[in-house]
Amino acid sequence: MVEILQHSVPYDVFSPPALPGVQSLAPDDWLLVDEAYGAQMLRCTARIATQRDKVIYLEDGAKAAAQELLEMVLDLLQRRFDGFEVGADAVRRPDGELANAFVVVS
Repeated sequence: MVEILQHSVPYDVFSPPALPGVQSLAPDDWLLVDEAYGAQMLRCTARIATQRDKVIYLEDGAKAAAQELLEMVLDLLQRRFDGFEVGADAVRRPDGELANAFVVVS
C-alpha cells in the first residue's frame, strides 16, 4: 500500500503545546484540505466501496454527537473551502465525487 503523506504541516511542530500533547485550534482551522487530500479521498472512497463494514461503524449512543460533528463539517466546508457543493443529502467534492454517507439520527 502506498503511503499518503503531507509535504508539510501548517503549524510549528517544535513549539511547546499548552498541555502535554494537546494544542487547541481555532474553530475554523481544525479541518484542512491540502496536497494529500485528493489521494486520501480516493483511498477512502475505495475502502468504503469494498470494506464498508470495516471502515464505518457508529454506536447508537454516538448518533447525536456524529450528527453534530457532521453539521459542523458541512458548515465549515460551505464557509471556508472552494470547490465543495453542499446539498441537502450529499456533498460534491472538488474532485467531482459525490459523498452521501450522511448520518441520520432517529
